[in-house]
Amino acid sequence: YVKKSEILVTLKEAEEIERKRREEAEEAERKRREEENRKMIATQSNITVDQAKQLETWCHLKCGYIIFDSTKHCWSKENNEFRKKILNKSKVCIVIENEDGEIFGCYINSTIDKVCQSPDWKKIKDEHAFVFNLESKGRHPTPMKFDIKKEKCDRAFKLHLDDYDHLFYCGNDIVILKEN
Repeated sequence: YVKKSEILVTLKEAEEIERKRREEAEEAERKRREEENRKMIATQSNITVDQAKQLETWCHLKCGYIIFDSTKHCWSKENNEFRKKILNKSKVCIVIENEDGEIFGCYINSTIDKVCQSPDWKKIKDEHAFVFNLESKGRHPTPMKFDIKKEKCDRAFKLHLDDYDHLFYCGNDIVILKEN
């Protein structure tokens, strides 16, 4: 009877060891997939793997996929795919590279469910929005994050209609005009 009890303990320990091994293997596979995804994002976009990791840290999220690419999609008054791709999305990170090679952008946590139009100029409220700088060509030695001020969170993001010259605003910090 005692031997049977010892065998059961040994089996239980073996099951626990096997469970831990599976968990470790699953965690390693998850990390491998995350790293592959970061590399894919970096390959398809204008950011490095380290910059993707920095955005993940700031957003407390993992990089997903690119929903809009200005080199592939239209963003003019005549054909604004940007609005169609971003509308009704949440937890969106917009990364911009300017002609000088500076890389910056904004993160919008709230659902982008309004299009700005006069006279009400609907804006997206977001207490968790922020703007960031990943590459400033020497002005800042490291990437920087700037949280939205509480008194300005009611106008964190504005998405404009097709016939308007502006594509979007991130607070009062980033204003992007439509192509052309």
